[in-house]
Amino acid sequence: MQLSPNNLSALNNFAIYFINQSRNQDAIQVLNQLLNIDPNYHYALNNLGLAQQNIGNLEQAETLFRKAESVYPGFPDALYNLSKLQHLTQRFEDAIPTLQKLCDEHEDNRSYKIAMVIIHMDTHRFDKAEKLCLELVDN
Repeated sequence: MQLSPNNLSALNNFAIYFINQSRNQDAIQVLNQLLNIDPNYHYALNNLGLAQQNIGNLEQAETLFRKAESVYPGFPDALYNLSKLQHLTQRFEDAIPTLQKLCDEHEDNRSYKIAMVIIHMDTHRFDKAEKLCLELVDN
C-alpha cells in the first residue's frame, strides 16, 4: 500500500478498524508507517497508544498519549485515554487532575464526569462522587 500525506486520515481510520477487530499488531504497523510520514499526527499517536495498551505495553501507551496531547494541547481523546490508563494502573492521584482538566474544558461532556465519579468511588471519596452525581442528574 502506498502512503502519502493525502491519505493519512483514511489510513488512520483503517488502523482504528484493526484496533476494533483486536488486530492490534496490524494497527501498530499501519500507525508506525503513518508516523514515519508525519511524526506529529496526533490521531495516529493516540491510536498507537490504544493499540499498545491493548497488547500490554502500558508505559509505551502512556508515552504516546502524552505525546499526542503535547503536539495538540488539550486533545481530549488523548487526555481521556491517559486518564483511563492511569485509572487502570491505579494511579488515581494522576487520573483525577487529568479528568478534571477535561471536565473543566468540556463542561457538557457527561462521559468525563461519569469517569470522575467512578474514580471517586474507587478511592472512597463518596462525598465527591455524590456531588458529581447530583450535578449529572440536575443537568
